[in-house]
Amino acid sequence: MSAYLVESWGSDGADPAGFLMLSAVGIVLLGVGIWFLRDREGAARFFAENSADVASRSPEERLVSARATMKVIGPGFLVLGSLLLIGGTVAAFT
Repeated sequence: MSAYLVESWGSDGADPAGFLMLSAVGIVLLGVGIWFLRDREGAARFFAENSADVASRSPEERLVSARATMKVIGPGFLVLGSLLLIGGTVAAFT
């Protein structure tokens, strides 16, 4: 695999290592998305305690807002991560 990457790097000007880095970022985002979906309550508590509006809202309001946010962000990270993983891998080897 590494010989293919070294050979193809200079052929068309594309940098396959950069595309593989996109794949690595995709793997990280997939992991974050899975964490958000598996431990939605823990992730919501983490964001509620560390949000920027700690002083302006009550802890219950922050937790309710963070729970609603986790319902959207978790699947979003899964979609973005899988697109980066698939796209980066395909682009590196074509």
